[in-house]
Amino acid sequence: MIKMLTASTMEVDDPSLALEEILRQLDLKRNLLKNSVGILFCNCEFVEEGIVGKLCGALPFDTAGCTTLASAEREKCEFEQLSLSVLTSDDVSFSTAISAPITKSGVSSSVAEVYRRALGKLGGGEDAQKPALVLAYAPVIIDVGSYSISYSLLKACGNIPVFGGFSCDNTLRYEQNKVLWNGGSFSDRLALILMSGEVKPRFHVTALPESAARRKWGVITESEGHVIRKVNGVPLIDYLMSLGLSSDDFQSGKLALPFAIDAGDGTPPTVRSLRIVMPQGYGICANDVPTGAAFTVVQLDCGGVVETARNTVDKLLQEEDANGIFIHSCINRNTLLGLRECDEMKVMAALGNKAPYHLSYAGGEICPLKNETGAYVNRFHNFTLVSCVL
Repeated sequence: MIKMLTASTMEVDDPSLALEEILRQLDLKRNLLKNSVGILFCNCEFVEEGIVGKLCGALPFDTAGCTTLASAEREKCEFEQLSLSVLTSDDVSFSTAISAPITKSGVSSSVAEVYRRALGKLGGGEDAQKPALVLAYAPVIIDVGSYSISYSLLKACGNIPVFGGFSCDNTLRYEQNKVLWNGGSFSDRLALILMSGEVKPRFHVTALPESAARRKWGVITESEGHVIRKVNGVPLIDYLMSLGLSSDDFQSGKLALPFAIDAGDGTPPTVRSLRIVMPQGYGICANDVPTGAAFTVVQLDCGGVVETARNTVDKLLQEEDANGIFIHSCINRNTLLGLRECDEMKVMAALGNKAPYHLSYAGGEICPLKNETGAYVNRFHNFTLVSCVL
């Protein structure tokens, strides 16, 4: 069994006071079991002021996580907050590792190597070498692309469930995003937490409300990696304009356009992000877009974000034997909330009596989906609210 502890602080000026607040809330002497690991999310300022380093140096276990726009736990929701969740157990083992710097030409090798290293650190015999869950925290590297990192990660992990997200911050292009590991902060490295033993994670993925408007489905007829070239045999730009969209909706690159794809592999449709459509007519996406997949542009607004958050809470409240819940929401969802920027986090307060939980925003979400046979298939998402129940 896993026990989850949560703590948070808004103290960004005094590292010693911040540490005192966190340790008081955790009460580690009373609550720690045989094996433990920390998952840390915070505003960039906590890194810059040395609070992350001081906190991790005082903890008797490894920590990993990333920077975020905002986070919520135990009915607290703030934009300038450090949140620490601790998983502790007598019968679950944990290992962590940080990758070498990720470059455009070395993505696959860096990701595969850090997974092998984390796997080797699990120990405990042959059975323990089969993780039940991987938690992954990845950097947004503009010249590498989230697609390349997520593809390499999911390939390395195979059929082991992977849950996590990409780091983000409060800047337009995530200039300050960092991955965190044992007190260090990195703009170009991937952090992993592997778990083995009595772990039976359950996952929930919610992106669109039932009322969300969907335009007519088309078929991606030409694509390469995360680039869509043609839909229904015509350049993407022409297809989008045939739907009544203006070029201003998708050529500025200031706000991503959500779309859903159905890969036809027995998993539910996933929502992806169309970053920009180039004048040449093709579109650059945040994730892979396989040729032959069904494609439709979708609409999501402030009301839809709150509705899907409530739907997720309803599902989570039905879970039995929940010892802890991790939740990631796409940073684009927060943008859609506008002046109601805390509304999604406030909805999660209903989980307070169910189990300890933590929500943080991400620059891309990683969470498995079930296929027709009930087996989990790892997926990278955008505009989505994902959750992992332990």
